[in-house]
Amino acid sequence: MEGGTGWTVQMALNQGKQVYLFDIPRQIWFRSENYYEVNQGTLSMGSKFIPCPDPPKLHESSAVVGSRKLDIRTREEIGALFNRTFCLPENVEGRLAIQREIDEFEL
Repeated sequence: MEGGTGWTVQMALNQGKQVYLFDIPRQIWFRSENYYEVNQGTLSMGSKFIPCPDPPKLHESSAVVGSRKLDIRTREEIGALFNRTFCLPENVEGRLAIQREIDEFEL
């Protein structure tokens, strides 16, 4: 990673947040795993990325950042990420309520 994406990911890791990465060449998801070590009386923290057994879902405070250059398979996977999160049966009523408000709004 480089540029703004790299900075954003590092800031999230520094705050101990869960980070998911989609490896575009390999088309697989990774998740961060934070660890703590004590070495000669000094506590240090680090993170490593491990393959995700299941594709992730977004949370209320998620940020989605990354490349501007996405191939079709990666675009489909990002679409699937949003579908896994927002098209769940428990989210349908909330989505319908928002759509009703939009439909009733007049300019």
